[in-house]
Amino acid sequence: MVVSRRRAEGLGILILVMLVYAGSLDNGFHFDDDHSIVRNTHLHDVSTAIEQMERVTSLDSSDAVLWAKRGGLLGSVGQMEKAATMLERALQLGDRRPKTAYNRAEILVGLGQRAWDEGDAKMATTSWVRAQDLYRTAGTSYRRSAQRIAQLEDRLR
Repeated sequence: MVVSRRRAEGLGILILVMLVYAGSLDNGFHFDDDHSIVRNTHLHDVSTAIEQMERVTSLDSSDAVLWAKRGGLLGSVGQMEKAATMLERALQLGDRRPKTAYNRAEILVGLGQRAWDEGDAKMATTSWVRAQDLYRTAGTSYRRSAQRIAQLEDRLR
């Protein structure tokens, strides 16, 4: 099997990140979510994780899951605009996991509220309508989706 050099480098970096992460958990591999990197008392270097995910996505820009993970990391440190862009990229690349749609919707609600507070009703409405669509995509995987759709319908009236 022939593997391109860029893809091989990307996979190598990803494996290295996973090994470091696994080693930080007292020799027990645990995968909860990207956010567990932030909460892990043994591994507090989120900025390095973000940099490495940036490099990995530059080496393999077609992997939707990598974009979603990068968006999750950025969201966990409050970089909402960047997180929203990464999650949207994941969705464009075909990531159909309910988690990605739900996370993107949550960020859009916040960005819409910020736009509303700043007097940009058009941007707020655009964000909230897109968020509603994403909550519907997430469906019953997240019990709050129906509640969030109803809240947004009230805001959009």
